[in-house]
Amino acid sequence: MSQADDAKTDPTILQEILTGLRSRNPEEARKWAQAPLYKERARLSAKDFATLVELQRDLDPEYGYSRAALAAIRKQLKSVDTSDLASLSNALEPDPNAEYGALLPFAKDANGVRPAMPERLRSFLKCVLALLAGTKTGEMTPEAIDAFTTIAGGAGRAFGPRGGGETLAAGGKRKPLPPLSYAKGHHWVSGPVRRLSNLSAEARKVFNKAVSGPMANLTVGARSTYNTTKAFKSFGTRTSTILQR
Repeated sequence: MSQADDAKTDPTILQEILTGLRSRNPEEARKWAQAPLYKERARLSAKDFATLVELQRDLDPEYGYSRAALAAIRKQLKSVDTSDLASLSNALEPDPNAEYGALLPFAKDANGVRPAMPERLRSFLKCVLALLAGTKTGEMTPEAIDAFTTIAGGAGRAFGPRGGGETLAAGGKRKPLPPLSYAKGHHWVSGPVRRLSNLSAEARKVFNKAVSGPMANLTVGARSTYNTTKAFKSFGTRTSTILQR
């Protein structure tokens, strides 16, 4: 009989490993799912070591979730009854011998044209049914996800905040920007020069009023994408240097 078979369990070590293996924190569970338990064999009895090994084998080493718990959840979800949605699903099935309008509420078959549900609406309602089924089975199909994003996005655009940092998160619209004012043109004297601290009030007033006049392009506003050229910036720098002298 080996020394390990006669070992007595260290309660502190046992509790630490049990807590880690049963943790609901994914990071903690993943850590203990990959931990080398054999290193603690000398401080655990054969029975306790075997129990810990079984707990570790049940954990997925990559994600840390319990395989047994996941199997039980899947079994429970498969037994969920969704037959109450079957009649609605059948009612949405299109006639295979008819051609439906994408947006217009009409269908054409051998008997002619008749009122019918548009294809876009039919597709959306099918996605809604898939979403309702998902609330029971826990399975989110691509159709269910499509319905969820459509409904959430529509609600955000209708009731979400206008403008602000939370707008996009709520799916709302951006607050419309006011039209740009008609530009008065460029100042002949650059901003750094006009803001010199030792500039007299009279000179500052003259410089502020000295503009080129309205620009020919009406789409260019006071805050447009029109950029001052490097030559103009260079001129402003040289002017500032001369005035500071």
